[in-house]
Amino acid sequence: MPLHEGGDRSSKNRGAARGIMGRVETEIVWSGSPEKAQALLAAVSPDDPNSFEAEIVEVGEGAELRIIVVGEQLKTVRSTVDDLLACLAAAESSLDVND
Repeated sequence: MPLHEGGDRSSKNRGAARGIMGRVETEIVWSGSPEKAQALLAAVSPDDPNSFEAEIVEVGEGAELRIIVVGEQLKTVRSTVDDLLACLAAAESSLDVND
C-alpha cells in the first residue's frame, strides 16, 4: 500500500512481503542452423533438465534454440543461466573447430 494511502513501510510490514513468493523468468535465444541447434540442445540437456525448458523452432532456413529458465530467486536463475551460457559457449566452440 503506498504511503499516501495510509500505508506503513515499517520493518514489521516489510516482513510480511518477504513471505510472498516471487517468480523470475528469462529466455535465452540462439539462432543458427538446425543441425547446430540440435547439437547445442544435446549439449545442455543433461545439465539440469528440471531447471529449464528448451525447444528448437524453425525460422526460415534456420532455427532458434529457445531456453526458458524459471525460478523463485534471481540468484538461482542467474546461476542456471551462467551455467547454460558456459555450456553453450563450449559446445559452440567445439562445433566451430569441427566445421
